Amino acid sequence: RPVEKLSKMRPTASLLGPITVASSLGMSVISTICLVSGLCLMKNDEGYEEWPSEYSAGNLWWELSDNWEATVLYAIMFPFLVMSAAIFSLGYEFRLPVHFNFNLMINVAVLMGLTIYIILADDDYFTDLFHMASKDFSTVSPVWQHAYAEDGTVAPDAMSTSFRLKLFFLTMGFIVLAWLWQLLVMDGAVGDYIRKKYPNVKRAAYRL
Repeated sequence: RPVEKLSKMRPTASLLGPITVASSLGMSVISTICLVSGLCLMKNDEGYEEWPSEYSAGNLWWELSDNWEATVLYAIMFPFLVMSAAIFSLGYEFRLPVHFNFNLMINVAVLMGLTIYIILADDDYFTDLFHMASKDFSTVSPVWQHAYAEDGTVAPDAMSTSFRLKLFFLTMGFIVLAWLWQLLVMDGAVGDYIRKKYPNVKRAAYRL
């Protein structure tokens, strides 16, 4: 909802305005750095084995998730996707703060709660639905079985709890960084400078 008393400042009228673009680019850069960091952390873990993509058929998409890579992608990108809804709704001069939006906060809390469980829980029926690497894929994945039969490639161990905790805290740390980017930079001094540098300009309306 809007704030009770409007300020002299007006929100951008363009989806490609400098504030909107800078805010979105900041979130994209931070999430990309987090993803690269997570993949590097994965590659350096002793239980990791590279996904033998040459043994997977592209049309059998449901077989492409039985690997550590897919779990890392989900564990990083989905929390960023959910939390961005709250981060981009902090409020600033025009709208009430996000915690006044009860529907959004409930949805964010439920989705994040489920995501945290899926990432950190040991192998069970629910995590199997998401093909999380907390499971040993050697007994269920035809791709890993095919790779073993062809060249002896062994499926990775089940992703350890300690690694999943590292991945979780890495993601949460970068989400906090994205929140600070929006709060202190885009809604702070840098955003104020951009607004003064590129103020809203009234455009004439033309009749066809």
